[in-house]
Amino acid sequence: MQPSQKHNCRERKQMYLTRCWLENAGPISILDIELPFNADGTPKPVVLVGGNGTGKTVVLSYVADALIEIAKKAYEDVVPGQGHSSPYLRVVGSGNTRVGASYSFALLMFEARQDDALHQLLYREQTGQQPENWNEACQQRFGRQMPWSNMTKEVEGGNETVVQDVFEGAAIAYFPSSRSERPHWYNPTVARELMPFDLGGNFRKQLGTRPIIITEAAAQNQSWLLHLVLDSRADFTAYVNADNQPAFYLNQSENELLQRRAGLDNVISVLRQILCDSEIRLAVQSRTRGIERVSIARGNEIVVPTLHHLSAGQAILFNTFLTIIRYADRADVAKSTSLHEIRGVVLIDEIDAHMHADLQHDVLPKLIKLFPRVQFIVTSHAPLFVLGMEHEFGSDGYMLLEMPDGNGISAERFSEFQRSFDYYQETKTFEDEQRERLRIALEQRTKPVVLTEGDTDPDYLRTALELLGRADLLSIIDIEWIGATRDGQPFFTGDKNLNNAAEFLRANPQFLENRHVLLLYDCDANKPNITEDNLWVRTIPRNEANRVVTKGIENLLPAALFNPEDRRFYSLIEKKGDYGQITRASEFRKRAFCDYVCFERRDATDFSAFQSVVTILEQFASSLGSLNSAALEVDPENPSVHEDR
Repeated sequence: MQPSQKHNCRERKQMYLTRCWLENAGPISILDIELPFNADGTPKPVVLVGGNGTGKTVVLSYVADALIEIAKKAYEDVVPGQGHSSPYLRVVGSGNTRVGASYSFALLMFEARQDDALHQLLYREQTGQQPENWNEACQQRFGRQMPWSNMTKEVEGGNETVVQDVFEGAAIAYFPSSRSERPHWYNPTVARELMPFDLGGNFRKQLGTRPIIITEAAAQNQSWLLHLVLDSRADFTAYVNADNQPAFYLNQSENELLQRRAGLDNVISVLRQILCDSEIRLAVQSRTRGIERVSIARGNEIVVPTLHHLSAGQAILFNTFLTIIRYADRADVAKSTSLHEIRGVVLIDEIDAHMHADLQHDVLPKLIKLFPRVQFIVTSHAPLFVLGMEHEFGSDGYMLLEMPDGNGISAERFSEFQRSFDYYQETKTFEDEQRERLRIALEQRTKPVVLTEGDTDPDYLRTALELLGRADLLSIIDIEWIGATRDGQPFFTGDKNLNNAAEFLRANPQFLENRHVLLLYDCDANKPNITEDNLWVRTIPRNEANRVVTKGIENLLPAALFNPEDRRFYSLIEKKGDYGQITRASEFRKRAFCDYVCFERRDATDFSAFQSVVTILEQFASSLGSLNSAALEVDPENPSVHEDR
């Protein structure tokens, strides 16, 4: 088989995985894929999806094992004990073979460029009996026959010089799902006392400071980051000029200073994307703080004391991509200033772990796109990450494979998640606005507040109080609705948004310390009546006499008011079906009807059933001690009005 030309990009020293063929490997029956490349030779990202136990991690472990075995050709510190037993990352044996199968194997082809020559490096692991048609299958895929030997693992092709050339200055890394970064509050001495084994500690000195397997990288990254900060600082000499004034001159050219600064700017750019803040910068504190000198600032204010104060998701994401830059920078400092020139193979298991939806959908794909010459092979359980990749790269810009068969699929399968995510974003934005509006409204008001589901509810309630002789309550309480208006239409009304207000108030009890709030639900919400200190939750009693309108506050009005033939309040809508059929339906105009009943008709008999709501409002007001004795007198003709107070 002749070396492929499909990844013949400008970089003279590079290595990429071009083919992965597995059979009977754990849950995988057959997986045979050719890795994708763009027309310019740059690798396309590969995303493996599927349920738990479908072999996503198995695939990454084989690629990582192959990279380690390749590295052993040129380095002596790849794994502990190398030179004696030379242990493998993946143990060879029948325990890795799919249940019921008599053999398993993995063949991974890498192609390495060394100047103008292409070299093939073939990783081969075999267990069990030689499968039927083995030679024919190898001939078809690789253009030659392959030997078979039970319990074998080896790498064919490549030599020390080739391997060293492609590893130096490249980002060759495997981030397993067990990776983590220590938060600022973490006490490692306690963990060492509780943990009987030091997991991952033996990997600290592999390939110098560039181990292939990375479970924790913050300490090394921060040490390197301090060097990057130092390089970006101006080197100048101070002196006193002829006017006896202090002055200085640069000991380097401005262009050199700007070039050195570019590396740090790239790191800051990555951090800004992760934190979704275009104004932050890195600040260096006193050297008495040791390696934790680097803080995050906005203007002159420190907003994150140290990088250890990032959240788990932010820290893992930042250190993952910072490691890629650091690995490339160690051999060629120019790489940190030109991210698009960094090359390598990066494996990330559960790339979306510990990350909020915004990081999965918006940030991760953008960070991957910063490194077009890095071959990313990642696994994910997050449809939002896949949708973000589709948005950032397009359907032909990356490969999406569903395990365990490795079948290519389209992100359209996850289109329902896109709709859900759009709705989530819209809902989150509104809820944030709603909670802020609620906070401001409560802070600005001194009177107790009644919050309703719909935009017409306050008009009905105020009119009912006026027509039923309790207008005095309007001087004691404020009545508002929970939603908002956009383009003249009510937006986010209903019981769910009253629920959101309840959650906000329970989570922020300070807003209830000096004020009372009543959440008034419609009859169809079936919400139990609850009183929690200054927070009241009540449901409007159902008007059983109205069998025409069975939901909403309109249920309290007489059924005779609702006439579907009245075009003032019912609009006739026609819809044409796929086969030409016409469907006619009437649509109730809630606002027009409310304006007529409350501001034009204003008949007290229409509001007789509202007496049950007036009772609720009276009880709410009386609990405040705000009504005088006259206001609390019982109506002799309707003694039930003030019961249970």
